[in-house]
Amino acid sequence: MIAGRVGFFSPQGFDPKSVGTLLGWWDATDSATITTVSGAVSQWNDKSSSGYNLTQGTAANRPGTGTLNGKTCLTFNGTTQSMTRTPGASGLSATFFVVCKANSVTSRNNVAFATGIASPGQAQFAAGYNSAASFVGSSRAGSIVGIAGGAANTSTAILGAVVSSTVISSFRRNGVSYTTTGANAIQGNSSGISVGCALTNSSPASLWDGSICEILWYSGSLSAGSISSVETYLAAKWGVTL
Repeated sequence: MIAGRVGFFSPQGFDPKSVGTLLGWWDATDSATITTVSGAVSQWNDKSSSGYNLTQGTAANRPGTGTLNGKTCLTFNGTTQSMTRTPGASGLSATFFVVCKANSVTSRNNVAFATGIASPGQAQFAAGYNSAASFVGSSRAGSIVGIAGGAANTSTAILGAVVSSTVISSFRRNGVSYTTTGANAIQGNSSGISVGCALTNSSPASLWDGSICEILWYSGSLSAGSISSVETYLAAKWGVTL
């Protein structure tokens, strides 16, 4: 069944499609995109034209729903729950925004959103937290490298990054830019998309413990003005201070 409708929120009439080409858009406030079975989310549809709908076929591994800033979000338990789509896309240059809130901060990597090779366990892009910081990066043999910044905490955050097919060029957390702290080369193509985890050898890993609210995935590098517009929209919607 389709979950009950909640009002679509667009501060000042801003349309995320107005600033670039959307490759993927998952918006938990749009109930028409969420399918639930016995209260758990079995499918989360992509609002872009790409049709990258995320699914979870195993009932025990489906995320739930909750509220954040008075709006619907998806909730993940950090142990079993995730959503994926394969195949994904390839040869990407892109700008990402992920709105998420961790329940806790642990030493392991907790990935909210990733695009990557299903096997042998490489990610073109991953965004999440570990005990050191929030991060975006690429995984090589299970080790995520890239750009980290801002102390990891349990506040709602907007994680953003600009990547090419070979390198992460920037990382932003709540409107603040951070620089490279490790190798920033990334895997050049993507055969899987995952929310609430990264994929390692086709299996979910680094599972997210917390809420995931909205994900915007644009083709190419957005301008500074467009990035600011998207962050302002997301911050107003999800109660984040930039």
